[in-house]
Amino acid sequence: MEYGVTYIWFNVFLKKLFSEVIVLNTSKMSISKEELQSVVLILKKTADEIKELDEESGEIFFNKGINELEGKLRTRAQVVIDLAEMLYSVTKEKFILRRIKKFCCSATNCIVNNDFMGLCMLLESSGSMEKNDLEKLIDELEKHKN
Repeated sequence: MEYGVTYIWFNVFLKKLFSEVIVLNTSKMSISKEELQSVVLILKKTADEIKELDEESGEIFFNKGINELEGKLRTRAQVVIDLAEMLYSVTKEKFILRRIKKFCCSATNCIVNNDFMGLCMLLESSGSMEKNDLEKLIDELEKHKN
């Protein structure tokens, strides 16, 4: 499966152009401070793991090519899927679980449909290279924590 760099960046542009605006309303959450702290800790650990996989993916892309990259992207998607199971054991807060379920469904769809571009753009609804959707969720939950 070979994709040109132009094709990849064109899709990044389209994703950014038609991206979903994430509006989080954490004021309606009913969650204890301890539970929220546990959730944020799990999310941060996962975000760090994803960031590490992203760095490895960049090295693979430039040194080995796209065919090697797909395996690393599938691993990244599996980390997102595993996050849902970890959080279901920690919280019952619907706001958090809905957001994580959305991430999980996207990751599952990308794996099942062999969607290379979807794997590349997983957690990147804004097309931004600064913070992904998981990191944005962590920021919102940390605001609620204080």
